[in-house]
Amino acid sequence: MNIGRVPILVYHRLSKRPEPHRYTLTEELFDRQMRFLRDHHATPILAQEYYDALTDPQHSLPSRPILITFDDGHESNHSIALPILAQYGFKATMFVTSDWIDREGYTSSSQLKELHQAGMSIQSHGKTHTFLDRVDAKTLHEEFAASKDRLEAVTGAGVSFLAFPGGRYDQAAVRCGAQLHFAALFSSMPFYLNRVDRTFVIGRYNLKRSPLAAHYFERVVNAGPLAVLAFLAADYGKSSAKNVLGERLYRALWKRFVGRN
Repeated sequence: MNIGRVPILVYHRLSKRPEPHRYTLTEELFDRQMRFLRDHHATPILAQEYYDALTDPQHSLPSRPILITFDDGHESNHSIALPILAQYGFKATMFVTSDWIDREGYTSSSQLKELHQAGMSIQSHGKTHTFLDRVDAKTLHEEFAASKDRLEAVTGAGVSFLAFPGGRYDQAAVRCGAQLHFAALFSSMPFYLNRVDRTFVIGRYNLKRSPLAAHYFERVVNAGPLAVLAFLAADYGKSSAKNVLGERLYRALWKRFVGRN
């Protein structure tokens, strides 16, 4: 299959009840989405398996592979997501901000070990969640290297992947990841796939609180070639608008006219 069309989902927080945070989905919705994947014969794979298929044409994948990922390392990844994933026999890649480990509301060291032992992959989301497109070389190195060292110390497993906080990065961030031997870096542009020097930059789709959440979820999971192009075009348009208007004005206009937080 075309590896670039494998859907990659991004979750953040899960909650027992609806919350106003735009990246918080309810436990009921998450369970319904995982049930949809099972009923449509999708098979979740880990970031390493996806990377192996990218770099080795002989590496086989399931007939309908999909990546489930989580960003930040919120406590609900352990208390809510893990039992549901286990129920369906699914696995996920958790991108964890290392300075948030053991902080209230986020996963503890022992919870991360349990996630790893349950078959989840624990990878980096930076050290402090600083956006990596506007920092100096020293800060970049610290964000990559310190997070990798901390996570490897907690789980005892290697860290080869990083998801950019906020999906934000530039060429300096990609070069830093390559120099520190990260195999691939994950962004927030759906279905994007590019190789910069020795390192892949891989896009993902953010799941957000929305009245159309179910529609968009099914659209991503079942995306054909035309849908993939539509996702790429829409994200490119948003990126261009941000560059022209600036981040603050873009978000203010988006909230006013589209009605989303």
